[in-house]
Parts: sequence; structure tokens; C-alpha cells
Amino acid sequence: MLAASADFGYSETAIVAIGATLLASTIIYVIPRTAFLGAIVLSGYPGGAVASNVRVRHPVFQCISPIIFAVLIWTGLYF
Repeated sequence: MLAASADFGYSETAIVAIGATLLASTIIYVIPRTAFLGAIVLSGYPGGAVASNVRVRHPVFQCISPIIFAVLIWTGLYF
């Protein structure tokens, strides 16, 4: 994980902060009363992943796979 994030130019401390934010967002998403807010915040995570992949010029599939993840987040909320 750290080697892959070094490819994007993120430091080790930034990865810890991103992971903590993702964990908090997931907890918000799992609670039924705040699931909509959690889905909004979790949708920002794949957006940042797409931006990072485009910035370092990764292949198209690596740029699109976070979008698929965001669609799954909203599909889960729908069901």
C-alpha cells in the first residue's frame, strides 16, 4: 500500500489520514439514519482516486475502477 501510494506522491502520514477519513465515512454510511450523508462523503473518495490516477497517467481501467466503486456505493444505498 505504501509503495503504491508513493507512486501517487502521497506521504505515509497522508495515507494514515486518508484511511482514517475513509473509516469514519464508512461508519457514517453503515448507520441507517446517516447513510445518505455517508454515501456523499464516500463518493468523494473514489473521485480523489480518479484524479490521482489521471494525474500520474495510469491506464483507463485504473481510472474507471473507482467510478465503479462509487456506483456500488449508491446502489447499496438504493437497495
